[in-house]
Amino acid sequence: MKSKYQILSEMLTACCAVQKDDMKLKKIADHYGFTSQANMLVEESAEFTQALCKLRRSNSQAYENLKEELADILVVAEQLRYLMGADEIDRIMQQKIDRQLKRIENEEKNSD
Repeated sequence: MKSKYQILSEMLTACCAVQKDDMKLKKIADHYGFTSQANMLVEESAEFTQALCKLRRSNSQAYENLKEELADILVVAEQLRYLMGADEIDRIMQQKIDRQLKRIENEEKNSD
């Protein structure tokens, strides 16, 4: 069983890794800028769509490819989140999440 110090150490290590990745993403975003990365998101989204279509046709490698394409989307989306103002994007996301949870709650009430 891990001690609380080992758990804390692991958490701090993970946090530092996230911060390093965040700094790397910001450097990439600052280098290429909004327009370039917005265009990249369109391209990556199209590649994700194509991978999803292949998965529907039961291509054996499609699921792994779909994960790769989703990772590409998330990397670029995180850059746009930073460039457009992470706090504002996070606020909007929270509103959308809360709204959807209310819809689910209403659906569950109405299904009884």
